[in-house]
Amino acid sequence: MAGGRIEKRDEDDVEVAPFQNLEKGIVLQETRIFGATPVNVKKCCHLLTKVLVLVARGDQLTTKEATDVFFSITKLFQSKDLFLRRLLYLTLKELTPLAEDVIIVISSLTKDMNSPIELYRAHAIRVLCNILTDISLLGQGERHLKQAIMDREAVVSSAALVSGIHLLKHAPNVELVKRWVNEISEASKSRDQMVQYHSLGLLYTLKKHDPLAVIKLLTTVRKNVVRSPFANCLLVRYTIRLLRENPPGEDLTGFYEYLGACLRNTNDMVMYEVARSLVVYDLPGVPYKLISSAFSVLQLFLTTPKSILRFAAIRTLSEVADRYPREVQEVNSEIDNLIGDSNRTIATLAITTLLKTGDASSVDGLLAEILSFMGEISEEFKVVLIKAVRSLCSKYPQKYRTVLGFLSDILREEGGFAYKKAILDTILEIMRDVPDAREIALSCVCEFIEDCEYYQLSILVLNVIGREGPATSCPSRYVRYIYNRIILENSMIRASAVQALAEFGLRLPELRQSVLNLLERILLDTDDEVRDRATFYVQLIRDEEGLPAADLLADLPITPEELEASLLDYQGTACDHPFDLDTAISMAISERPARAALEKRDQERDHFAPLAGTSSALESQVAAVPEFAQYGKVFKSCPPWRLTEDTVEYTVSCVKHIFAQHVVFEFIVCNTVSEQELEDVTVTMEAVDDGDTDLLEILVPDVAVDVKLLKYDQPASCFVSFSREAGDFPLGTFLTTLKFTAFNLDSAGVREDEEGDEDEYPIDDIEILTADYTVKASIGNFQEAWEAHAENESVEIFALSSAKNLQDAVNEILKILCLQPVDGSEEVPAKKSKHILYATGVWVTGALVLARARMRLNNQTRAVDLELCIRSPDESIIDLVASAM
Repeated sequence: MAGGRIEKRDEDDVEVAPFQNLEKGIVLQETRIFGATPVNVKKCCHLLTKVLVLVARGDQLTTKEATDVFFSITKLFQSKDLFLRRLLYLTLKELTPLAEDVIIVISSLTKDMNSPIELYRAHAIRVLCNILTDISLLGQGERHLKQAIMDREAVVSSAALVSGIHLLKHAPNVELVKRWVNEISEASKSRDQMVQYHSLGLLYTLKKHDPLAVIKLLTTVRKNVVRSPFANCLLVRYTIRLLRENPPGEDLTGFYEYLGACLRNTNDMVMYEVARSLVVYDLPGVPYKLISSAFSVLQLFLTTPKSILRFAAIRTLSEVADRYPREVQEVNSEIDNLIGDSNRTIATLAITTLLKTGDASSVDGLLAEILSFMGEISEEFKVVLIKAVRSLCSKYPQKYRTVLGFLSDILREEGGFAYKKAILDTILEIMRDVPDAREIALSCVCEFIEDCEYYQLSILVLNVIGREGPATSCPSRYVRYIYNRIILENSMIRASAVQALAEFGLRLPELRQSVLNLLERILLDTDDEVRDRATFYVQLIRDEEGLPAADLLADLPITPEELEASLLDYQGTACDHPFDLDTAISMAISERPARAALEKRDQERDHFAPLAGTSSALESQVAAVPEFAQYGKVFKSCPPWRLTEDTVEYTVSCVKHIFAQHVVFEFIVCNTVSEQELEDVTVTMEAVDDGDTDLLEILVPDVAVDVKLLKYDQPASCFVSFSREAGDFPLGTFLTTLKFTAFNLDSAGVREDEEGDEDEYPIDDIEILTADYTVKASIGNFQEAWEAHAENESVEIFALSSAKNLQDAVNEILKILCLQPVDGSEEVPAKKSKHILYATGVWVTGALVLARARMRLNNQTRAVDLELCIRSPDESIIDLVASAM
């Protein structure tokens, strides 16, 4: 037994990575052993591992080096060792993009595709499809790929399916892979979990560009027995993506029923995937019962003995606590139990969630709990905690003393840059939002920079002191902190300290002479930047005829990134005239809508990107246009409405921006013709006469902003605005036409004709609806508000022939009125013939809108009879809202 004895390992021994000091030159010299006869399996395996490590860690192999290694390892095909062959296939696959003439190995791979050993067949297929961008070059080998999908061995079938997904990245292979649909469909019924998972992924990849085909695929698959939990999770994700896209005219009830069934699945992974998707994503028309069931699943996972499920559930609840505060509060008792969890990450997320949903009385206890284990968690989760504390202070500003004391304590502890930056940002946000906390917060950050190891944070704090310090009750106390940085710190911090010190001298006449004396001591500093700043501010303070301090200390109306881009553009010119800052500012502001539209288009391509923040992005986009600066704050930005098909030459979508006394139409135009560029792009709008009111008498044309230059595939926005009287809320239709001057381009991108051709392009009509003047809003007590406005009500009777059932009627009412349902009344219980919907919103004037919709199924007319009652403190709008139906 002496040979089997294991020596006790010293705990102080340092673990060293086996390939830590690997050198590329030595490895390349060792590749000679691949040609040895017989093959030394052990040495070859070790050397192949070294080659893979070199590629994985990013060592650059030249084309010649990669080609030499590639050809040398092809000699290992003669070995029958399974482990060596697996490493051989993997190395060939990794070297393929780097080496030349790799096609020479195809004959050996084709031979292995027909091998009786399933491992050879599977790996040969993977490598072969990685080498060939056009699989038709394989000739008869394409038939073997098709047969491999139906192979009895799951590893071979999965390899063929995954290779099919990779083949679709190359255009020549698309039609070929489409011919495998029958075999792929059969594979989707396999009993093997991974085969079913990979086949579903390949089917969706084939059909994802056809919405109707996707709906048919998902409908067919969910009706079959899906045994694989991986395939079920994938099917759930595809279903969620379909529901978020919300295809018009499609009945999606069956998909919600499928998600409800998945919440009762026996596999925890599937249950969590559905529960998380339902509460995280904004799904149109999702029944509230389904949301409630999702929270029940998450609540169940909070009490499971499996730590991974507890972590997943609490992380999701923490993520959606701000969106569903009432639902998360209902599971606070289970979350409380997780504070003492042995996994400190789970405990951290539990406290984070309670901070978001707790009341003011629980703040002190939660902050004490955080301090007790702050040193036991990773820095990443410390940052998460700090962000939760930040939201807590914005929710309960009266607790600023407690929160600032907590932040001041942890700011003194050791920590990385991201952690310290999060704490500092939280303190500065409290200072900005709570005026009474300014001096306490300034004291915290002043003490912090006395021993701060990160120069970026010191510079940030010095800028804040220079901006906020002069407005405090005793500004002279902060001068000492600033001057200490000038004496003790590096040149970057000294330069910022000089600027902060100068702000005290410029703003406070009583401190001007003292500041001047301090600045004069810095005139002989060793650093040029510090010395120049000191000289500049000394001269500025001495010059009584200088510019006002407010003008010198004001922020630029453009970002540093925009200013840098303007300077780079100026450097690209002949520089025969001075750089004009005013011109740079106007150009940067005028280009913001186009950049915002481009960013928005890129975000829309990712269907799993969160929808939160889309409205605010649209509002900030129109607010950046100088012509609309005097309009005030945007009340509502409606979702983009497509006015053309996606496949036409010029695509146009419209966003309606509603202001207090203006309506702005933003037309986002994209030129999809690569051989053209457009100038003077604008949209003309002509009101349709409905015989009742003249729309243009109420909506008066105000401003039109065109697009000066529209290049290929670079969306830009043109605007048309109308003004209206405060009490007028016009409704109607506009005929719209896209007008522009088109210039044809040659193959080099140069215009063929400098004059261009003026052209018009018809696009769809655009309407102003009642819903455009309303935003969804929640109130605390609906019944109390409803009874308070009983005097101002309007009641209308309708028959909704387009609604097939009560749930359809509820969805249609909420969509037309743009109101927020109350107390879960948007969900109609099963087998009910009557229902009452309650909803609330806010009108553009700020008036509250309350709605009660009583409905019943009419078996004779096969329609839904509706009694709609609207109440509001503003009597002038109740008839207008009621008539929207």
